Amino acid sequence: MDEQFSTKDLQTFVELANSASFTLAAENLHVTQSALSKRIADLELKLGVKLFDRTTRRLHLTVEGREFREMAEAILEQVRRSVSDLRQMAKGERGRLWMTAAPHLSSTLIPPVLATFSACNPLVQIEYYDCRRKDMIRYIRTGSAEFGIIGGMIGQDHNFPAEFETTRILQVEQQMSVGFSPGHPLEEADVIRWEDLTPYKLISLRSSGGLGHMYKVVTQNMQVDLQKAIEVSIITTAMGMASNGLGIVIFPSYVVENFDSRRLTHRAIHGSRLDYEFAFLHLEGHSLSGAATSFGEIMRQRLTR
Repeated sequence: MDEQFSTKDLQTFVELANSASFTLAAENLHVTQSALSKRIADLELKLGVKLFDRTTRRLHLTVEGREFREMAEAILEQVRRSVSDLRQMAKGERGRLWMTAAPHLSSTLIPPVLATFSACNPLVQIEYYDCRRKDMIRYIRTGSAEFGIIGGMIGQDHNFPAEFETTRILQVEQQMSVGFSPGHPLEEADVIRWEDLTPYKLISLRSSGGLGHMYKVVTQNMQVDLQKAIEVSIITTAMGMASNGLGIVIFPSYVVENFDSRRLTHRAIHGSRLDYEFAFLHLEGHSLSGAATSFGEIMRQRLTR
């Protein structure tokens, strides 16, 4: 017995079983009666079971045929559901979004994007890892996360391991801002320029990747010398320190998306725009899931609105 029958075989059988007429079934299936008869005969041969009793006047299911109809209908329904689920996954409407990002992105830019994504795709399960770069690489490498979200200046070499690649989400022009505690002298300035920052101590970043790299490039190119106060590893730490009067902090505008402005006052720095890009970090040769693509599109819309 050859059990390799197709969904088309099952659809043909169910249609004939429900209509109890070769004429009606052939019309509904858009085939000739002879072609329909051959399909049913072939199916019975594959199964090794007689499914129909046929007379010149009547067609009805055998006992085995009635049992098989229930099985066939259940199989076809499962196939329909599976195909529907698969198509929803491809659109990012179902499945899983498992991702990772650095703490500063996790606490500023990503939460509103993730909230919009979740509202639009309630059937998608979200798994999120906020972590440092080395852990991001580990999560992606081991399959705990499909991708990471990274940011950096255009053309920046992130020096990721060879098995990783990046897929750009968008390039965006970012205005640099300076953050300081409420009541700081800079709060009274109509326009803030780089040279206006020289009297104040700077809380700087020691990281060489992403935001840390941008930090070093900006401070090296602004042609003014700033006093160094404290060096930290995470921008939100620097912002927290600045909000308590330990110094000033410089950051791109996206960083203050969700930061509590009651604790940190921030102002744009005149003439400080730079080109910045956000990208997926993922294993080389691995296509991004529908959920990832949908997340990237929502992020793109938010940053370009």
